Amino acid sequence: MPTAPSLPAGTAGELDEFFGRHEDIERICQAVTARSLVTLVGVGGTGKSRIALRVARRLAEGRFTFAGLLTPEELADTAEVARRIAGARTAGGPVLLVVDGCEHAVQSCARLAATLLAEHPGLHLLTTGREALRTGGELVHPVAGLPLPPVPEGLPDLEVLHASDAVRLFLDRARSAGRSVHLTAANAACVVRICRGLDGNPLAIELAASLTAVLPVADIADRLDQCLDLLTRGYRTARPHQHSLRASLDHSLALLSGPARELLDQLGVFAGDFTLAAVEVVCARRPGTTRSPVDLLTELVDKHLVTRTQDWFRLPTPVRHLAVENLHRTGGHEEAAATHTEWCGWLAERIAAAFDGGDDLAALALLGQESENLTAALRRATHADPARAARIAEVMVRYWLRHESAARYTATRPFGTRPPAPADRYAADLRAARHWLEHPAARTGPLPPAVLAVLEGDHERARAELNRLVPELAAAARTVEEALARCALAVSHLLAGGDGGYEAAEPELCAASALYRAAGDEAGAAFALAWRALAAEGRTGDPSGRQLLAEATAAVAGCGDDAMAAALIGARARLRAAEGRHARALELAGAQAAARAPGRADTGAAGWRPDPGLAAAWRLLGERQALEHWEHGTAMSQREALDVAADEVRRRPAPGAAVLSPRELEVVRMVAKGMTSVKIARAFVISPRTVDTHVDHVRTKLGLHSRAEVAAWASSTGIG
Repeated sequence: MPTAPSLPAGTAGELDEFFGRHEDIERICQAVTARSLVTLVGVGGTGKSRIALRVARRLAEGRFTFAGLLTPEELADTAEVARRIAGARTAGGPVLLVVDGCEHAVQSCARLAATLLAEHPGLHLLTTGREALRTGGELVHPVAGLPLPPVPEGLPDLEVLHASDAVRLFLDRARSAGRSVHLTAANAACVVRICRGLDGNPLAIELAASLTAVLPVADIADRLDQCLDLLTRGYRTARPHQHSLRASLDHSLALLSGPARELLDQLGVFAGDFTLAAVEVVCARRPGTTRSPVDLLTELVDKHLVTRTQDWFRLPTPVRHLAVENLHRTGGHEEAAATHTEWCGWLAERIAAAFDGGDDLAALALLGQESENLTAALRRATHADPARAARIAEVMVRYWLRHESAARYTATRPFGTRPPAPADRYAADLRAARHWLEHPAARTGPLPPAVLAVLEGDHERARAELNRLVPELAAAARTVEEALARCALAVSHLLAGGDGGYEAAEPELCAASALYRAAGDEAGAAFALAWRALAAEGRTGDPSGRQLLAEATAAVAGCGDDAMAAALIGARARLRAAEGRHARALELAGAQAAARAPGRADTGAAGWRPDPGLAAAWRLLGERQALEHWEHGTAMSQREALDVAADEVRRRPAPGAAVLSPRELEVVRMVAKGMTSVKIARAFVISPRTVDTHVDHVRTKLGLHSRAEVAAWASSTGIG
């Protein structure tokens, strides 16, 4: 009688410690239990194979019988596959078969999967590949990189930084390479740059860590633009496409059609997010190509060489490096870059018109998505069209005033000290902006260069120019520009530090707020009010500070000013920490990280700047509780976080079951039965810590204070 194969003990890669993916594994286990075909898809190096193996192990510890881990070639041997399934059936219960690496035989794998599932009721297939099988009944589970640590705003908190799975992976693999690399205040920012620059891709991070045998961490971070040539020291026992980052990407590119490959190379000119409309303008259709940009972009998204978030697309960083390299090699970079710069010039005109018309909301929304592309266009601008370059510089100056000034003002403690000099890349961008704004062909007027002086830290020049401009703009009834000038003047007083800064800034901000309101620009008025609140926070004993902070957070909600929202949420977090409300403080600190980059995976606790009050709150609560409160905060929407920060959460009757997710309801029922977290974890094939997190979320949503109250609530509502 055939017997079921034993679960593989592991591969060469499995000999290393595995980091993170707990939630992924839990969700995939649930999906495989409920569906007959689940496919893990993602770009190379994200760990799909290792995740699949761990899912198989987890399920084999329960009701499932493991029938084998197969390659597509082995799957084609239908007689052997049938023998494996028959052997697994002798144990009773559902049967699990894993097929790894389907991308190069996706058609045959899809056909064989459909046949097997039709012929063997009770069989469950878990497949991995770089694209979906696209067959009936398939559930696709994307596997992305590890969550990204946020960029530190100052000295990173090393205790918190160790909570990042990406950082822990880098340190572990560096030690495996023979270097005793420890996280320090000196190298932490570089480690974060490496993890972020490689999009959290585990294979890329492992390859980067191997370089510590010959390069300091700082040098690796500085050479990330050469990652395709540097990241080449994979395991000798690994599959060929995992020996280097280039080999992994080439493995994916081999799956593309010729026209899709050409489009991918052209997309390399985009430095950040882009829309389909931008693709249709910037990426010219090649002669002889009949397929539309929509069709080609869909092919790239399906193979996870382009990521999509709502209506925006993006190239993963290593993919963009390869695309740019290919574009240079084929001689198409100059034409593509010129078209991209022309597109950015049109965007800048559109954004400037929105600002001038008092529609800051529309301008900020577009700037928030296009800032990377506009900055790239500014860097590559040539003297062929200086007027366009100056227009791009003008809108970027406004963006930097919104995005950089508040962060720099709050970057040092205590308040009143001078902020640090601009980082090298940012300083270079400021110099480029200055060059184009002062070009004879520029038609932007004197206000943008004066605002730029604030950002450069040349406050004497800034105040001289702005003090001259304010009455001129007022006399000309240019209301929005006068408001901007007054805001910039106030920011200059505050950033310069020293005595009298607040007293000089306050009347300018009040006047700016009134001007913005007169122009119907509520976002501008909120910006001025927010600066008043941040300035008041730095004044010890100022009784108006808390009220201003509440008013400002309420005003900023919904204005699309992510940078100011993050600054205000952070200010409220510090206030809560000073009041001894440590859990709420850390929730708001997590929400602040999420508000800096909404919709992106860079909200982990790693790299969090150690404000003394918040660092103390972290230590007092302990690592586990502190991290859970932080993660709860990152799950808040920006509006929820601002409402909490403004103390505007309305008192409502105790919510009903409708506010709970299906999984939370299941957990509540088991808590009501008196089951421990360990028993609940076994029932759902999850970790006890995940159960505790579910219970904490239930308590927060229902306004309850203990597990016993959760059980009592379940009984009173009939849920238990």
